[in-house]
Amino acid sequence: MDPFKLGLRTVLGVMLPGTVLVLVLCFAFLTIAFFLDEPLTNLAWLKDQQFLSLLVLFLVSYFLGSMMRLNAADEVDKKSQEYCLVTWRTKHDPSGELEKQFECARQQLLAGERDLSDVPEGFDSWVWRRESFPYPLWQFRKLHLYHPHEVYRFYQRYRECIFGRGVAGRGKEFFNYCKMVIRHASQESGSAVLQEVNFAEGTVRFYAGTYYGLVISIWIVLSLLLFCTF
Repeated sequence: MDPFKLGLRTVLGVMLPGTVLVLVLCFAFLTIAFFLDEPLTNLAWLKDQQFLSLLVLFLVSYFLGSMMRLNAADEVDKKSQEYCLVTWRTKHDPSGELEKQFECARQQLLAGERDLSDVPEGFDSWVWRRESFPYPLWQFRKLHLYHPHEVYRFYQRYRECIFGRGVAGRGKEFFNYCKMVIRHASQESGSAVLQEVNFAEGTVRFYAGTYYGLVISIWIVLSLLLFCTF
């Protein structure tokens, strides 16, 4: 494991979304000052204190990025899921009848009333859009389609934990438990699997933070346009 790379990735994953928001805020401030014909002579000291200015901007960017990271990445995943489903419905199922059939099959598969090899045609194209994190049913379909049967049989022992049958959020809790096991098992010797987990988690948080940063920035720009218009 390379602590420097992991640390740098974490810092950038937090700071870059915050930087987007800071740049938009600076743009809004300068635009308002220009619109009100306010002199910016008070900001001349920034040229003489460049290091201090950059340090403050870095800290503000990191703080804002950390605040945006507190928002659940599940919300971004949910919005992506809704968009993918709308696109799929428009192209494959305008009437909604096919999705009802697929949803019935999905419930039967989750309840263990139907074998994972017995799915309707086109089901896989729909289910990976329908599933929420950590996509339990789609993960088992992938194991069945693309992995050796021994791998599929191994994960069958954890089917109830992954599906979270009857318990909301249980599948996600099992996923988090697996991450803790990987971290604990990798404390002494280091592990490529742990690096992969950290990389995936950092990437997800980065995209989620960037999404929230862009959404907030859009609202700031729209408010700025309204202010300048009226």
